[in-house]
Amino acid sequence: MNSTSVQLGHIRLARAPTRAQQILMELKLTPGLHNRHAALSHRFLLKLCRTPSSCALHSEIVMNTCGEQRLRSFVRQALSRLLVAGVALVVTSHTAECQLRLSPLTTVFSDDDGLLGLDEWSQLGVGPRKTVFMLDTKREGIFLIERPGASPMRIGRRGSGPGEYVRVAGFGWLGDTLWVSDDGTRRVTFFDQLGKGHVRTHGFTGVVTTHAFMSMPLALTPNGSAICPLLNARPLADAAFAALEPLGRISRSGSGAWDTLFLLDPRHRTFSFAVGKGRRSGMQPMSDATLWAISRNGQYAVKIDRADDARIENGTTVTLLRTTGAKVYQLRLPRPTDAVTTADIEDIVQRNAALFQRPTAPPAMRDFPTALFRQNLFRPRYRIPVTEVVLGDDGTVLLRGNDWTSKNVVYTWLTPTGGVRGTFTVPVSQYVRAVLGDDVWSVAVDADGVGSLVQQRAR
Repeated sequence: MNSTSVQLGHIRLARAPTRAQQILMELKLTPGLHNRHAALSHRFLLKLCRTPSSCALHSEIVMNTCGEQRLRSFVRQALSRLLVAGVALVVTSHTAECQLRLSPLTTVFSDDDGLLGLDEWSQLGVGPRKTVFMLDTKREGIFLIERPGASPMRIGRRGSGPGEYVRVAGFGWLGDTLWVSDDGTRRVTFFDQLGKGHVRTHGFTGVVTTHAFMSMPLALTPNGSAICPLLNARPLADAAFAALEPLGRISRSGSGAWDTLFLLDPRHRTFSFAVGKGRRSGMQPMSDATLWAISRNGQYAVKIDRADDARIENGTTVTLLRTTGAKVYQLRLPRPTDAVTTADIEDIVQRNAALFQRPTAPPAMRDFPTALFRQNLFRPRYRIPVTEVVLGDDGTVLLRGNDWTSKNVVYTWLTPTGGVRGTFTVPVSQYVRAVLGDDVWSVAVDADGVGSLVQQRAR
């Protein structure tokens, strides 16, 4: 872990310190702690010296802090220990990244028989009572897991009747009402008591223009709006229409006027190429397209701008909004300048080829043409610093770092006010999918592609 050492200053104590000296000392110690966009662990050493330049160690006090913590108690401790006349007090701060500790894995559900098809693309949400709602791989069913070890319970069923759906576009909750948005029937179904009560179904018209169409709602807000992207109807390869996609708000009926929460950059999001009479398509593994997420309760939306052709000094921008449109914060994260190498690209090609050979891969993808995939791979100049984002119902944001070629990946934990609580590290085959309070829920995938839902607590 990288660290720095900085001498913050010295105070000469000729007598018992006055209140003015206490304040001065606190001011000298405080500046390194009050950057709310940097998660640092601080280790302070206080030494008794005859002169500031020539220090013979007489006493040492050490305090470790993590994140934004007050130093007042530390100052009181230091002054009570170092009331020695005629000496200078030299304070040195050693700083490094603040590391959060995760508790051992608790397995909530192991998908050994492939019921849900848990994998790195699985979607899940954790409700108000820490019940887990999961969408199966084919997006044909919503399942409820009430506690670790319990069997998944299906909510609704496949079909076009009341309480049924064909292909799930999104899901979430408004209070204790679970809602499911259905691409297949263009309806939104509401399940009272989080799936155990009355069922109501409403149609969704949406918006269609010459060059774009509005998807089914991906979120519903407490104030009665639906949130959905306005998608390009033309191929993104058409340079004349490489437009930004609006993430818009519209009435739940889909027929009212709409406005825009965010503009999304869709470039380099997917790949598509011809194979025989068909086509192969999927997500670009090194994409720099805009990342975004909406909390399952519909109250927050986050956007990560990470375009590879952006100016280096602009970094990666994280913007958190309330879905009413009010900005909570916007911050810039440092942008790494690690160039993408030929070895990086080949490693990613081989890793993706291996994914398509797993027993759980769709049969149509097992003859995936590696050479064509390599040819159509987007290749950024630099390693993209954020590869996924998770948004909690309280505005907590988790950013997954670059996971292209390493065995582990680092997540950065942003508080609802934009402060950095710290970082934690997990195996690259573990994908965090939800956060609530201090708990995180992940999908962990083994070498055979079998996924398990696990829960951990951060400290």
